Amino acid sequence: MSEPLVPLSHVDAIIERVDAIIERKVKEVLGQMLGLSNHPKEVGTYPIAEAASRLGYEKPAQIYKDIAAGLLRVGHEVEDRRRPGRTKPRYFIDIAAAKSRLKQIPEKRRAL
Repeated sequence: MSEPLVPLSHVDAIIERVDAIIERKVKEVLGQMLGLSNHPKEVGTYPIAEAASRLGYEKPAQIYKDIAAGLLRVGHEVEDRRRPGRTKPRYFIDIAAAKSRLKQIPEKRRAL
């Protein structure tokens, strides 16, 4: 019989490391699935079509209604990136700022 590649004295340490890695990965995946992730806040601005799904809207048209109602404010949560001379706005949403605004109670979300 040949000698094992890993000495038996090291097997326990290897098993403990593998268990710790698996446990950390399982917690990470479960946290993401349940929305309890410890990852940093979502950063960046996205066009309305992509921001709608990230913010939990069913349709991008709902974001336009919230912008018109003053819930999401241009210059705060919303960037207007239209080209000079254009009339149609190209809105981009700051996801972190919009999520923060939407979490506020309605009394504190008054339009400016």
